[in-house]
Amino acid sequence: MFFTDQFIAEFSPQEFVDNCEQYLINNHCFSPDKVNEICEQARHYLVEKMCETHSLDMNNSVLASPEDL
Repeated sequence: MFFTDQFIAEFSPQEFVDNCEQYLINNHCFSPDKVNEICEQARHYLVEKMCETHSLDMNNSVLASPEDL
């Protein structure tokens, strides 16, 4: 899955995780401690994946641009 620069600029991992956290709390899916653990892991995962993808996109755009060679 590739994220565009616009998506990365507009997407807020914190807001997404906050919304998920609120859903889990409101529906009593897990204990509060488990919800915190899940959300913390989700935040780290999303940020890590977005950084990896953004880095790959930047490398690919540099390699694909003949003017930069």
